[in-house]
Amino acid sequence: MTKTRCDLRVLVRFDDGTIGGYAVDGITGASRLRDELAAAGQAFSDPDVGVDLEREEDVPPCYRDLFTSMQSAMTEETR
Repeated sequence: MTKTRCDLRVLVRFDDGTIGGYAVDGITGASRLRDELAAAGQAFSDPDVGVDLEREEDVPPCYRDLFTSMQSAMTEETR
């Protein structure tokens, strides 16, 4: 990853109908990417995270569409 930068978007949909997001721009190294993924995991595993989440019907449709298309792609890969 030394020659590239990446932006990280972590969207999490919970079974209670809420969605949360975590975003970081301009990550320049694999170590930082791992750190940010770990931070997202910690943030979404916090018992108080629910107050920061939005109802699925209140988020832009593109968020819901992203879950649908990514799930479909992953399902196709496992066949």
